[in-house]
Amino acid sequence: MRYEIDWFTDAGVKLGVIQAFTSLEYVRTENTIGSMVLTIPRELMRYEDFAVGQLFEIWREKHGSLELQNDTAYFLQDWQFYTDKDGREYIQLYATDANWLLDSAIVWAYAGSSQAEKTGKPDDMMKAIVREQLGDLAIVERRKLTVQNNVGAGGASITKAFAYRNVLTVLQELADVANENGVYLVFDVVRTAPASFEFRTYAGQRGTDHSRTSGDPRLVGKQYGNLAEASFGAFHSDERNWVLVAGKGEENARLTVQRYNTSRIGSSKWNRREYFKDSRDNDTTAALQADGDEVLNDYKPKQILTGRLLDTPGMQFGVHYQFGDVVTAQAFGYNVDCHISSIRVKVDQDNGEQIDVRLRGEL
Repeated sequence: MRYEIDWFTDAGVKLGVIQAFTSLEYVRTENTIGSMVLTIPRELMRYEDFAVGQLFEIWREKHGSLELQNDTAYFLQDWQFYTDKDGREYIQLYATDANWLLDSAIVWAYAGSSQAEKTGKPDDMMKAIVREQLGDLAIVERRKLTVQNNVGAGGASITKAFAYRNVLTVLQELADVANENGVYLVFDVVRTAPASFEFRTYAGQRGTDHSRTSGDPRLVGKQYGNLAEASFGAFHSDERNWVLVAGKGEENARLTVQRYNTSRIGSSKWNRREYFKDSRDNDTTAALQADGDEVLNDYKPKQILTGRLLDTPGMQFGVHYQFGDVVTAQAFGYNVDCHISSIRVKVDQDNGEQIDVRLRGEL
């Protein structure tokens, strides 16, 4: 196993390859911003060598194959020189993965405009938002990436309003709505070439389906020696199942809708659990209904299996599975299809490579 870090200017001009690092840690998690922390001996670089927005690509060689890790690059944000307790001097670099681009923009449109209120399938709606705010339909100074073609795989059509809100937050909410409607939906900003990125969506899973019914299963469990820290439980503490959503207007003239889940309310004679959602910028029933459905999903009861996937000869990260794949976990008498939803890798001179892979699945 060998790592190298390709280092570029913000425009994609290669500055060098970093191999002599003290430690490297990188994290990728679905639908959020990942990070990289790289520590280098101080004598190898100058403070002036670094600039915000420089790009780092992590390449990992295993079994003779050198591969870009997790289809992303990392944008330099912070750097510092420091001295440890033994007097040794280091440089530490902190960078965020390409999903950071989504957090760098707002929906720059007024309430009720076509750019700030849309109807459609959640995945296609995500792409429309990104095209208009960061893609080819944005003004030139806001353009940062391309957008995958629409495929309409995000489930039922919905209506949502989001004037002046953070783009990443809106996309996360749309993924939640799709999940409430029975479609597991994730998004990602993928590195396509140095300093080039594309926004993509994935329905069902980001990677490959290796569940027990897929025809190419990857089974995880204590009996296989590849599952640790497993937990499985039912969680109702935060449940809300009846939502009053209020839109534009004042007092008794305010537009309101009710959204509720009858089966969840009826699971106990005590189980009606109410919630108020303030959606004062919305003026259509469809948009208010979508906001209510999002609350129902965010606060639904969950049966969750989690655990840590261990590297074994027959189950190795980068060989048998990748970030975003689906595997089947067997624990406590249950079979649960789980997403490889988060990967943290740490590499240092003392302990070599340590991989922390987290599984999460719901019944």
